[in-house]
Amino acid sequence: MGRSKGRLRVVVAALGVLLLLSTSAFSRVRVPKKIYLRFSEAYLDLKVKDLKLKLVAAGSVLSSCYGWRVVRTEPYIFHMKRLAWENFFWKVNTRRGVVYKVKGGEFGHPGGRRTPMEVKVEVIGKPKHPRRLYLHFSDAYMVVRPGRRPRILKDIRIFALGKAIGRGRGWKIRRLKPYLFHLKREAWRGYYWRIDTSRREVYRVEGGRFGQMGGTESKLNIGVDVVY
Repeated sequence: MGRSKGRLRVVVAALGVLLLLSTSAFSRVRVPKKIYLRFSEAYLDLKVKDLKLKLVAAGSVLSSCYGWRVVRTEPYIFHMKRLAWENFFWKVNTRRGVVYKVKGGEFGHPGGRRTPMEVKVEVIGKPKHPRRLYLHFSDAYMVVRPGRRPRILKDIRIFALGKAIGRGRGWKIRRLKPYLFHLKREAWRGYYWRIDTSRREVYRVEGGRFGQMGGTESKLNIGVDVVY
């Protein structure tokens, strides 16, 4: 009888140690302060007829670019800028297929100091009379700042060429686990993104319910970096 009690105490103590270790390990799982989503390609899509602009990456519209201003100064010359930018703007020449950063000039007018930028210009229609144009970026990324609570999103910003080119209006987030998030724009219909910061992967989820497990997933070509 004494031996049985002794063995029972050993088993209970071992279970206690395992529970303590598992609780300690779980407590060490941290929630990211920032999540960087790095796109293989992103582009600004300008519809020339009404000068409507949108930002697209990974097959989804990330921003409707309400904070942008676009002016067509000549049939093939466009001035573009975010309202938050100071002392510079972009000049797009579709005839030459070049984008310039202009300083010391007046927006919507000739002049200023021009510096060519590493942006690929794609024109739909004739270069001198485009119907639509795309500005492709190879270095674009999104910074997601989750809140402490699972439904809180502090901020989303999108960068390219060292400048913020979009902010997160109309975005929602759900934290399912410390390393697992659902993210979507309210304008998206029938799908959302699942971000796994432990595996550094992003998936497009269709047929699922936002904030819950399930759905059909397809992996996106998006790199993930995390800051804790």
